[in-house]
Amino acid sequence: MAGSLRPPIVGALMVGVVVSCTGSTSALQDGAASMDAGVKSPENSEIVVPLSLRAAFRRASVLLAGRLPRADELVALKDNASLEEAVRKLCEDEEFYLWLHDTWNDVLRTQLVDAGTDIQGIGNEYGRAPAYYDPGATGTSTEKRDWAMLSFGEEPLRLIAQVVREGRPFGEILTSARLLVNPYTAAVYGLPHSAPIAPENYEKWEWASVKPMQRMGTREVPVPHSGILASPSFLLQWPTSLTNRSRKRADFVLRNFLATDILGLINRPTDVAAFVDVENAPRTAPACAACHNILDPVAGGFQGLDEKVMTRAVANDAWHPEMAAAGLGSAVMPVSARSNAVAWLGQAIATDKRFALAMTRVIYTGLLGEEPLGPPATGSNRGASDDANSKTAREYTLAYDAQQAWISAAAEAFLARNQDLRELVVRVVTSPYFLASSMVVGTASASNDALGVGRLLTPEMLVRKLRSTIGSTDFYWIRPILEPTASQVGAGWVASRSDPRSQAMLGDFQWRNLLGGGASAQAPDRSRDVSTTMFAAWEYIALRVSCNVTAFDFTVSKAERRLFPLVEVSTRPYSARTNTAMPRVAMPANIEAIKANIRELHWRLLGEELSPDSDEERRTFALFDETWKEQEMASLSGGLGAANGPKLFHYKCAAGRDLNAAPVSDGLGGRVFPSLPSRAVTGVYGEGQSISDDPDFTLRAWQTVITYLMTDYRFLYE
Repeated sequence: MAGSLRPPIVGALMVGVVVSCTGSTSALQDGAASMDAGVKSPENSEIVVPLSLRAAFRRASVLLAGRLPRADELVALKDNASLEEAVRKLCEDEEFYLWLHDTWNDVLRTQLVDAGTDIQGIGNEYGRAPAYYDPGATGTSTEKRDWAMLSFGEEPLRLIAQVVREGRPFGEILTSARLLVNPYTAAVYGLPHSAPIAPENYEKWEWASVKPMQRMGTREVPVPHSGILASPSFLLQWPTSLTNRSRKRADFVLRNFLATDILGLINRPTDVAAFVDVENAPRTAPACAACHNILDPVAGGFQGLDEKVMTRAVANDAWHPEMAAAGLGSAVMPVSARSNAVAWLGQAIATDKRFALAMTRVIYTGLLGEEPLGPPATGSNRGASDDANSKTAREYTLAYDAQQAWISAAAEAFLARNQDLRELVVRVVTSPYFLASSMVVGTASASNDALGVGRLLTPEMLVRKLRSTIGSTDFYWIRPILEPTASQVGAGWVASRSDPRSQAMLGDFQWRNLLGGGASAQAPDRSRDVSTTMFAAWEYIALRVSCNVTAFDFTVSKAERRLFPLVEVSTRPYSARTNTAMPRVAMPANIEAIKANIRELHWRLLGEELSPDSDEERRTFALFDETWKEQEMASLSGGLGAANGPKLFHYKCAAGRDLNAAPVSDGLGGRVFPSLPSRAVTGVYGEGQSISDDPDFTLRAWQTVITYLMTDYRFLYE
């Protein structure tokens, strides 16, 4: 039921039973399996109720493109093939690259590098443009250094987006010898750029025409480069030391680019005597070598990058002879490759089949908000029993095996399409993990783990959903700024690349962290579930947003309205009366229009398609009806200020400014939305005019409905 925040019910799927977008139970039972499971649990009697084609595409559109589907896109949805084609087109939307950016920043976390010290470490290695990294340089400023550090933190993320944008094999994120630079990074590298250094040119990223050179005394030394692996922000975010010897980097690479969890491969040793007083234990002690024989060769791929400075290229680095030879798997790095070891490593990873598996896992997590299931042997991250023979453990194993088969098939499709990352997006969206709804026939079991609607939206996704469904995220307590600073850009103010207003919620770290964290030094990890504090913050936002946008939506034409296209501000459910003794007289045509608009709101805000006179429609209309009656009774009894007419409860709920217009300067360094003209004649409403009162009590009733729907879990989850 709408109106109460609750965790999503994880949808269940009989292993080997199809999840189709037809919505038909018979189709579920008769169709071919849509995941490569081939195993069916005899103990499982559940069937998943799938999302409709329209609902599935709406969910994908909100997540990937930050918008609701267009009418023509919905009309074109005929079958699963048309859904696949529609999702591929979503991956060409400009907003798709924002989703890609945020998904990969959750992996790389390069935006979290420290602007105060890291930028100086980077700049010192190149010895150019000191005003953008050296606090003691002539003409420097904190703002200049912040813009430069922000740019370096973005560099790997923009490289990822550009590789996808150009349709190149995704492995190039690890192999590209070209640098993608904006004016700030180009200046620090000492490279030319077509645009001058200025905040308004921060978004102008282009391929560098020459390679950067580091200055070492009077010499200039070429810098080894291989996509993300050699980018300064990656090396700084995943640092090394004289004793670690790039093993931390190697562990990151194995987990995130090769789908290999070193610590999960074997049981960690507990017998200290097995490796204490053993010479070169990582190589000779069996308890250590089992991991180090996999880890250390990958660490050797980072040789040539100084362990003290971490970003400096050191020629003729002999590495550490007591460590395993640099390489990957059975391949050993040739001596000739040591001068650019990171390039050899990047190429080896990009051509390893595990790279495809790892990329599948990244996209899966980015869309579903949960990592794939962990192996049964190590214990379930979803609660598998310790007893391997228990019913729960057997069911969990079925779910894990089925999911692994699906991941393998998706990875093969990714490779077959020349490492096209969009193919993985399509595969996830058309998988049972994305398509299963929250409704189940039967008793839930662990064999159906990981299925069903239920990813908690990140703050960035929430902002985009608010903008696409409600239309404005300019909350009353945050004033849009005229020129964002570098730190505000880093906080998300202009992550939309176009409209600073749309990211006002993200510009405040406290609100970002209250709504789930991520992309922030204060709260780098995403929340996976709603906490009491998070819901309290969201409830407050829902109250303020409903106040902000309800009256305003009625100031524009019906064709342009986002929320109320089927009613007017005067569409009241009952005719007017002058005292409480008079009976209420229903207005059937108005009531039907109100109910029709309620169905539109359920679809727009929750992706829920209601049939007329459904239980959900009746509940929402009852809320509207009860609120309307309370306001009418209060007005008739003088409780709304009879002397001044039925004013809105708070002036902030009035529609006094045009939230669709471009903001203008307020003369104080901030932005304000232009004012709407007042009504020409009191009591007569004209399109485009301000609304400051509520004589028909509909605004307060609709505000209540909007708050009710926004605090349903389906608004926070997709």
